Amino acid sequence: MNKSNSKKDAKANSNHTEKRVQCAKCTKIFSKNSAFDKLHSKECASTEFTPITNDIDILDELMKFHKKEIKEEDSNVLKIILQGISAFTENPINSRLIAPSGEGKTYLVNKVSATFPEQSLIILSSASAQSFKYSHGREVIEEENGDFTPTWEKIIPLEEALENAKGKEKRDIEKQIAQLHKESWYLIDFRNKWLIFLDSQNMSLWESLKTLLSHDSERQRHQVTNKINGRNTQERMIFLGSPAVTYCSAKDESNHSIAPEMETRFDTIFLKSNPIKYEKSIELISKRHGLPTEIFEEEVVSKHDLEYAKELTQILIENVKRYSSSKNTITNLYSDKLYTLFPHDSGSRSRQFSRLVQVIAVITLCNANKRYKIVIGNNVYPIVELQDIQKAVSLMKENSVLPSHKIQFFNDVFKPVFVKTSTEISLVNQTVKAVTANEMVEGIKKQFKEHENIDRKKLTENYLDTWVDHGLLESARDPRNASKNIYWIAKQYENEKVGLESLLIDTSSLDRSCLESFVNKHLKQRFESGTLRVIDDTNQDITLDILIQNLSLDKDTQNATQPHQNRHKNASCEATINDDLESRDD
Repeated sequence: MNKSNSKKDAKANSNHTEKRVQCAKCTKIFSKNSAFDKLHSKECASTEFTPITNDIDILDELMKFHKKEIKEEDSNVLKIILQGISAFTENPINSRLIAPSGEGKTYLVNKVSATFPEQSLIILSSASAQSFKYSHGREVIEEENGDFTPTWEKIIPLEEALENAKGKEKRDIEKQIAQLHKESWYLIDFRNKWLIFLDSQNMSLWESLKTLLSHDSERQRHQVTNKINGRNTQERMIFLGSPAVTYCSAKDESNHSIAPEMETRFDTIFLKSNPIKYEKSIELISKRHGLPTEIFEEEVVSKHDLEYAKELTQILIENVKRYSSSKNTITNLYSDKLYTLFPHDSGSRSRQFSRLVQVIAVITLCNANKRYKIVIGNNVYPIVELQDIQKAVSLMKENSVLPSHKIQFFNDVFKPVFVKTSTEISLVNQTVKAVTANEMVEGIKKQFKEHENIDRKKLTENYLDTWVDHGLLESARDPRNASKNIYWIAKQYENEKVGLESLLIDTSSLDRSCLESFVNKHLKQRFESGTLRVIDDTNQDITLDILIQNLSLDKDTQNATQPHQNRHKNASCEATINDDLESRDD
């Protein structure tokens, strides 16, 4: 390979870090003359800097910062960081956080988004599709070549001419202005934007944004009818690009008619609910309100820490943007095998698989400084490592469609009471051990004093009906009293707990043979002809054999340190029971 080309590539690849330095004492990386640089010069005595190395894991450093104020939510914090970063790719990730009120949904999202550039954020409590026009839209004319020109640029000369015009000339100019407004669009540019809804939204909003959430096209056109001065007027909007969308909800949306479509468009995140998390959160509140500011910043988190987290986030964004000039941003040597391992039992799996490969791509891009790369012409593609796939699979576990507190209540309250309370009842074709709602209410009150205010209506509407709909329970009319129903546990859950999530795929079969097959099929001929090159993390050319060998060594190391994960093994249920039995209707 041409050594001079390698040097040019190395220089090009390092351009985005030339303005950054690394402190020899604290090892922090930052831009000179930035807000963090000014704080650093006050708080760190060192003025010595060293060349930036690829040893630092930027994502890991950023996670260390967020752990200071977000307790027991590491995997969910990482999901939200990656989602925010994905806003700067061609294919952003959508996420929804589902948890009862008080679990920290908006807190988590606000803390993570605080490290992102303000101009990339659109944070709303509520909205309609039309509202984007007023807060983020600008009136434009779409030219024949597809470019957009601000409407005012075309109207100003006409308005100037209008001042001296009279008669027919004046009427003609007024018609031209009116025609420009009629032909104009409200352009909302969602490229490189992270759209965050801090509260539950009306389902009509999601109906109107379905194509935006699906990334169906780069330009999405909408006709909106508004009533102005008693008259219906048509307004036209163009959504340019797609944002990463996050929304927080305390509602159980599983029974809504649009729920299946929401499932396919969003990665659903259930927050953890456990006493350890609550205790640590309360301790943090105590320190925040009980310590002098200087001591709190020294012991917990400071402005210095926040500015550093912003620097780290900016590095990740630059990494992603640098390699996102083309639609396909990475090269995955495991891809030919990966898709065969993914479930293919329904049409929704296609979008689910798309989300998985999105997450893999963002993780790889965030670590691009430490990855091997494929070079084709002027395009450089970081190569996915097995650890990127394993990390994505661990984050993209298959969530239950039921809220976590309803699964927890089924496992930890309903089933123990059912064992003691159920009786054999003869039906037409079978005999089952079953209970009525009233029998279950009495049993719960006896065994669980914390639910002594439970009543039949809330138990039935909030839990029993939902469990029947989702196959956890079966029900029938009570042959002893036709006005009542009886309930019994579905056979598959009689001796097993219902899990919150399970691994989508088993990555243990992703091995050296996958790498060799991909290389022989897609890369070898191009490599030998000189149209494709491979470089390492120092931008030096390497052979395909060395690439396979080194990636295989990475797998061996991971296998030695990581336990085998069974995709069918349900994760432990960490949620506690929401109090909707006593105080809240869904």
